[in-house]
Amino acid sequence: MSNYSLLLADDEEEVIQAILKTIDFEALGFRVMGYARNGVRALEMAEEETPDVVMTDIRMPYMDGLELAKRLKEEFPATRLLIFTGFDEFSYAKEAVHLEVEEYILACRCRGTERSFYQTAQVDG
Repeated sequence: MSNYSLLLADDEEEVIQAILKTIDFEALGFRVMGYARNGVRALEMAEEETPDVVMTDIRMPYMDGLELAKRLKEEFPATRLLIFTGFDEFSYAKEAVHLEVEEYILACRCRGTERSFYQTAQVDG
C-alpha cells in the first residue's frame, strides 16, 4: 500500500529507468505517479496531481531542476524536494540549500540509498 506520491523528473530516459529499477519505491511506501522529461512538464504534472515528493535532476531542457524546485516551493510548499545530479558543482548545492531542498544527491551515491531515500522523503503526518 502506497502512502506517498512521487514524481520523477529527468531528461534522460535511462536515468529514470535505472532509478525505477534500483529503488523499490512501493516497498518504501511510495507510488510513482509518473515522470517528466523536463521541468515544464514536471510542473504541469504537479499542478494536475500534487505530489508528496518530487525527485528531480538539475540540468533539463526548458526549465531546469532548480527553477522547478523554486516554483514547486512557491506553489506547493508541503511537497518535499530531492535533487539528484551527476554534476558536483558547489553553486548547485548552494542554490539547493537556499531553496530549502530536503536532499541533494550526487548520482554516484544513488546506489544503496533506498533506506536514506525513505528517511529523507518521509512526509510528516
